[in-house]
Amino acid sequence: MIPLREANLRIVMLLAVFVLSAVLAAIRTAPARGTDELAHVSYVAQLQKADAPHDLANLKLLDPNTFRFRPVANYINHPPIYYAALAHMGPQLEGHPEALLWFRLINIVLAAAGLLTCFLLLPRETERLPFYAYAVPLLCIPVLIPLAGCVNNDNAAFVGGAVMLLGLKRLIETRRAGWLALALCGLVLASWAKLTGFLLGAGVLATVFVWLLRERRLPALWSVAAVVALVIAAIPYAQLMLAYGSPAPDTPAQHAALVAIARYAGWDGATRLSFPVYAIRFVGDFVAGWQPPRDAIQSAALVFPVFAIGVAAAGVWLAARRFASRMASSDEVLVVACAVAFVSMFVVHVWFSYQRHLSTGWMMDAYPRYYFPIAPFVPLAGLVAARAWSKHRDGLLTGLAAAPVLLLLASAL
Repeated sequence: MIPLREANLRIVMLLAVFVLSAVLAAIRTAPARGTDELAHVSYVAQLQKADAPHDLANLKLLDPNTFRFRPVANYINHPPIYYAALAHMGPQLEGHPEALLWFRLINIVLAAAGLLTCFLLLPRETERLPFYAYAVPLLCIPVLIPLAGCVNNDNAAFVGGAVMLLGLKRLIETRRAGWLALALCGLVLASWAKLTGFLLGAGVLATVFVWLLRERRLPALWSVAAVVALVIAAIPYAQLMLAYGSPAPDTPAQHAALVAIARYAGWDGATRLSFPVYAIRFVGDFVAGWQPPRDAIQSAALVFPVFAIGVAAAGVWLAARRFASRMASSDEVLVVACAVAFVSMFVVHVWFSYQRHLSTGWMMDAYPRYYFPIAPFVPLAGLVAARAWSKHRDGLLTGLAAAPVLLLLASAL
């Protein structure tokens, strides 16, 4: 164990590095040039106009230079809650490109709050090596800083998922209803941000409740509260189902965007892959998507995330065995819950993406950022494995802390 003052200082230092990096990214990135940022910003700007149509079929895109609306349809198909909240928290966007920085700063606050919450999943007096083996991979998530520095609903899903995980971990440890309330609030926040937040959050919550039920620690009132929270979390997608027939509508604008990009990339005329071949390629693209390689050195550097995933997989196996034998710690219960949510979501993700592939030839859905609501999953599973293999503990922890740094260094070459 280490002194509490040092524990707090290291968290502050890591957060300072993150915030400074995200602010620099926000300042330096050209207006609306982030990941789908123009579409997200346009949604916010349209919700600021009282007389503008707000349904998905009538959303328009801003001009990236003038921030005036163009007669071009917006392909966003997310619920409006995140965008409506931003619309009321900042200045007018239409015609004001300079206002974009304000909304980027709001997103940095969201992402920083999510990262802080992830750090708090470990006891603050955790030894140095285990802490850095857990915290450094989170800080070094390749797309986390660029996303934090732009307007994107993944930032809200990230903080919501982190709050949910923290609440559930403390609930398992203390059995206090206040932590359940916090977890359910996090679930709703992640869910209202995007559909993946709902799917992942529901999977984690259901698994933790299975554990509580087996341990006879599940009061009936907690179950009622969880069901109510899940219903509230699902409301935006029920509305989308009623309006468009799908919780992730393939609006005319989104379909047109997929077709246009597939045609540009030459996918539309290519023979469609069989599902097994597509699934194998999807897994490869998913790993590479953590830090897309540009040359042989960077391709070779993908061994670092593969190492981390391998150690995490061992941690999941160990945690699952202890979960089954009713000997799991709170960390192990959370690892199993995240694993169940990840596998469930990944199956849906691959199948949904394959339907797009069959329809348009599309090949670009393997985005790891969709799993931000359970970002602590892999490093936490790595800690579980390292604790179990005491003879190799320090070596594994050092490797887990160094792997993401080495990957980033390789990407900078």
